[in-house]
This record gives sequence, C-alpha cells and structure tokens, in this order.
Amino acid sequence: MGGAAGIPSGGGFVSTAISNAGDKELQDAVKGLSGDARKILAMQLEGLAFFESLDVNKDGKISMPEAKKALVKLFPALEKSINKAFVDADSSADFYLDQNELIALRASLAEYAKVDTSGDGQISMPEAKKALVGAYPQLDKQINTAFVDADVDVAGDFYLNMREFTSLHAALRAYAKIDASGDGKISMPEAKKAMLSLYPQLDKSINIAFVDADKSGDFYLSMREYAALHGSLSAFAKAAGADGKISMPEAKKVLMKVYPELDKQINTAFVDADDSGDFYLDMREFASLHSALETYAAVDTSGDGKLSMPEAKKALVKSYPVMKAVINSAFVAADDSGDGDFYLSMREFSYLKRMLGGFVKADKSADGKLSLGEAKKVLGRDFPKADVAKVFLEVDKSSTSGDFYLSPKEYLELYKKVAA
Repeated sequence: MGGAAGIPSGGGFVSTAISNAGDKELQDAVKGLSGDARKILAMQLEGLAFFESLDVNKDGKISMPEAKKALVKLFPALEKSINKAFVDADSSADFYLDQNELIALRASLAEYAKVDTSGDGQISMPEAKKALVGAYPQLDKQINTAFVDADVDVAGDFYLNMREFTSLHAALRAYAKIDASGDGKISMPEAKKAMLSLYPQLDKSINIAFVDADKSGDFYLSMREYAALHGSLSAFAKAAGADGKISMPEAKKVLMKVYPELDKQINTAFVDADDSGDFYLDMREFASLHSALETYAAVDTSGDGKLSMPEAKKALVKSYPVMKAVINSAFVAADDSGDGDFYLSMREFSYLKRMLGGFVKADKSADGKLSLGEAKKVLGRDFPKADVAKVFLEVDKSSTSGDFYLSPKEYLELYKKVAA
C-alpha cells in the first residue's frame, strides 16, 4: 500500500498543500525535490494543518471527543471504528493524541476507507484481496488464509474491522520482508536468519522448530506455518534462560501465569514431558508440556484444577465416539491408577487418552474392532515387555464372541491387564 492511502497525490494537491504552507523559503526549497519527495512533504504539511485546526487551545494534544468529531466528518462510514482506532493510535496511553499520533490515526482511517470500496465500514475478503494483491502479488495464494486467521472477532463474520485489517496487513508485510527470494514462501535459511535476529540464544533449536512447524512437509513455511514457528519460539524464549533450555523453576514461573489452577500438577507434567531425563526441556519438550496443560485446562471447565467424569466424558466422546460405551469404565480404570478419588490428574487423564486413543489409532480398518495384529502394534509400543498375544487370547476367550477380534469393551480389559 503506497503512502498514506486515501490522500490524493496528484500534482494539483501537492502544489496546493505546499503553497498553503505560507513559508516562501520552504516553497522555494521544495521546487527542486523529486515528485515522490514532494508528495511526502505535502502529506506531512496537510497532516500538520489538520492537527493545528483541531488544537484550538494550542496545548499540543487532541482528546478523543475532539478527534472523533473531526474524523467522523471525514470518514462517516467508520464512526463505530474510530474509538478503537484512537486507542490503538494513542501510543502514550494518556487518552490524548499528539501531532504524530493524530496524523497516523488519520492515515490508518484513510487507508481502511480506501480499501472499503462498498463504504459499509467493514472490509470483505474480496475488498482486502484486491487491495493487498497489489502490494504483495507473490502472496496471492496465501491472502485468503491470512484473512481468515485475522478475522478473530467473536462474530467470525468474514469481514475485517480496522484492528483486524491492521493485523492482516502487518502479518503480510512481515512475511514478505522475510521472504527475501520473493517466491511467496519462506525457506529454512530465510526463517533462520529472521529468527536468529530475534532469538540468538535459540540457535540450536530453530531448525527443529522449523521442521515441527512445517506441517505440509515441503521444507517451506506458509504464513500460517511461519506464525506457528514464531509463536513457539517466542513462548520458549520467554521461559528459557541464556542457555536456550528451560529448567523446572523457569517453566513453572511462566506456566503458573497461564494456568494458576494447575499449580500442583505442573511439576509432574514437567517430569512427564522431559523425555531426555536431563531435568531441562528443549523446545519440543516444552511445546509438549504446554500442549498438555492447554488441553487439560480446556477440558477442566470448572477451573478447579482436576477433571470430573462428566468433564472428561464430554471431551472424550467428541474425540473417540466409537469408545462412548466404555468411557465411564475407562475413567474408573484410569482413576484407579492413581488415588481413586473420582477425579483425574493430568497424568491419569493422559493415561485415559492413551487407552482410548490406542484403540482408535490401531483400528486401521475402522470396523470398530481390533485384530491381534492391530492390538500388538499399538500396545507393543507402550508395553514392550508384555505378552500382548497371550493376554489378547485370554480376553477374547473369556468373552462370548471368541472371534479373534476385540470390541472396545474387550480392548479396555486387555489394556488394563497389560498395563498391570
């Protein structure tokens, strides 16, 4: 988006703005400037004139009511957006705008109004794409997805308000800057160069984080994948020390702010996430810990730091509908693995998910039953020393079917026996 969108840039406007400055020396000085330089100067002078017209008491600041009264006249369709835009422009957070802040606010409103060709005070996907493809043609295929990601308001209405459009524009601008090759995608060298400038202490973690973020497996990052990479590195850097790894105290300090109700469980969850057993978490381990806490907290709708049977069942039926009939029994089995208090800790809930998820994952044929081969494949990983075949046959014979397949109920019995 070139310059301050929405402000005329023709020769007549430039000449008028400069002549209105009222300073002959300034007018003479700008005669030798290039066309672009003259336009920029004209915009600055016009902005200054706008500020001075509002600053009637000459105190160098403009209140929200003063700004809104003037801006609504310029941008009537954006009346509902001006208050939030004022807050965003008020970098000093003093509820007043200085000259630079007001000029920036007016420019952002002008840019938004220019893209909003329908004049309804909101930006549709076609309106956004038409404007943004002109600025970022190499990102043509990514703008739609980026639009959806930017549309974060409660309505999820496929329109962008000013704040959302600003976020979309900033994301595209940042991505395009890192995409040095201009091919519309970010390679590992491009990503690493950018991330190292932000997180030099994570040098050894960036390559692994790139691979984890590359969900498409094409060794390039889309905008969504790059956002995931940046987010994971940012979260890790906040907790990690200068050594690029996270100790238990460091992890707990950060995670307690997000999940205070899980205070008593974070230490255990840290140990479970520490696959290397070195009492430190690398990026992948920390991501696993964060994900486990996030999942558990989302299921714990009461916010009491533990999961009741109704809370667990509601979540698990959505994830494993084929196991609905055995979830209550599986809950009791998972609770028995701990303190038997009819609530599940994080470790017990993880056990329950492995139990149920194992059946769904192993049932490749999706016929709602497991063969011996399918059962051995999934349980052999979790219990390598167990004689899965022997227990399988015992469970199958003890049932009425004896058909060399296990139903969800029989699988649950197998899992409990093997785990014991």
